[in-house]
Amino acid sequence: MAAFYGVTGIVSLGTNDSNIKGWKLTVTRSTHDTTVFETGGAQKFKTFIGGHTEWSGSFEALADDTNLLTLADFDGVAAALSLTDGDGNTYTGNVILSNTAMENDHNDVAKFTSDFQGTGTLAVS
Repeated sequence: MAAFYGVTGIVSLGTNDSNIKGWKLTVTRSTHDTTVFETGGAQKFKTFIGGHTEWSGSFEALADDTNLLTLADFDGVAAALSLTDGDGNTYTGNVILSNTAMENDHNDVAKFTSDFQGTGTLAVS
């Protein structure tokens, strides 16, 4: 598989997809310990089974008056999210914004970072 450059990534949250600088997606599966008592004194390694899968992530955007107002509308309410990487792979599902932080530094553009928690299935196409 060839590497690809991240310059063409896209984030669409609801109807908003403006000024995005980057995004991160994490998919995790819980594990549950199934280890039983050892017998015979032999060393026993832990055993596990897989549990539920969840997904979450974050994105960073340049702030403007239109994208901040739109993001505020999603506070605590599930919204459709679509992430597209530089190779054209698209990840879609519903998310709840869990955190949004504004950054306004001297000699830099205003930007914000939002964290999201996926709710339900993450589709990949």
